[in-house]
Amino acid sequence: MLKVTVLGSGNAFCSDGRAQAAFHLQSRSASMLLDAGATTLKQCKTFAVDPGSLDLVLLTHFHGDHFLGLVFILLELDFLCHRQRPLDIAGPPGLTERCEALLNLAYPEYRPPFLLRYHPLTGPAHLCGFQIEPVPVRHRPESLGYRIRESEGRSLSFSGDTAFDPVLFDLYDGVDLGLLEVSLHVPEPGVAHVALSEVLGARQSFRAGRMLFTHLTDAIAARLEEVWPGSAARDGQQILLS
Repeated sequence: MLKVTVLGSGNAFCSDGRAQAAFHLQSRSASMLLDAGATTLKQCKTFAVDPGSLDLVLLTHFHGDHFLGLVFILLELDFLCHRQRPLDIAGPPGLTERCEALLNLAYPEYRPPFLLRYHPLTGPAHLCGFQIEPVPVRHRPESLGYRIRESEGRSLSFSGDTAFDPVLFDLYDGVDLGLLEVSLHVPEPGVAHVALSEVLGARQSFRAGRMLFTHLTDAIAARLEEVWPGSAARDGQQILLS
């Protein structure tokens, strides 16, 4: 069993009131936060996700709308949850330095009293009951998408931010749920994001059990729902994979 809660289905601008990228994954035995935009802690409280339950935070890249919320999660775990057990944090190479720099910038001289165990990913890893396979995608130099499988076999893939690329078809092949960003109506030169026209043109090539699109505006979401009902993510949405 794997429960997925969409904490943030929007972009850096929180377009149309959608929060920044974050997803909560709850298996029978472990709790993961997948990306941590700046709005993540507020969304956890809005949708009754307990930050204190987190075993793992997994980051796709170091843009603020996917990363900056981490520092507020750490404060919550320290001062309100009084956490003592370690927290595992995984992501692209450079993870340790970026996280430490974020803490230095946001709250100089502060470090949580519990251990932060950093896991820069250069290949498949097994962390907190999740099997994680990183897949390089085209957005930032460090950007990774992920194939994630929990201990009972339920699986999902997440692109993070990415340009459209055939590698995405392999990323989603055979998983139970595919989370894919769609930020544009049509491709824009020099903008490394997926466009709605690209997704619809390749619809038959996505072989996940279900596709759910995120990083949305309401206009793109409305068009997706017209042609692909049930495919546009919304804040607070829950998907149970069993």
